[in-house]
Amino acid sequence: MIPFLQGKFRCFFNFDMKEVKCLDDAVTLFHQMVRMQPLPSVIVFSKLFKTMINMKHYSAVVSLFGEMQKLGIPTSVSILNIVINSYCLMHRADCGFFCIYPFT
Repeated sequence: MIPFLQGKFRCFFNFDMKEVKCLDDAVTLFHQMVRMQPLPSVIVFSKLFKTMINMKHYSAVVSLFGEMQKLGIPTSVSILNIVINSYCLMHRADCGFFCIYPFT
């Protein structure tokens, strides 16, 4: 296991997003989370995406959201809001509307 991840998986609410220092850390944590059984709460995915937005990795948030959908991981309104915000920050608000389409 990656050193910064050791000891972080005792409880689903024990994810310390302060340990995520760069995009590689965030993507690694995401891949660790999607392999967990049971899956972490949608809140944890939301916190990870918010951390990535704070690091200005908007396209990575969109990409990982797509991966979540492919894997069948449930999403929430807050995650949709984060993804739409990412599109807006990339000056692609038009693409943000496509996130809503499956829910109409």
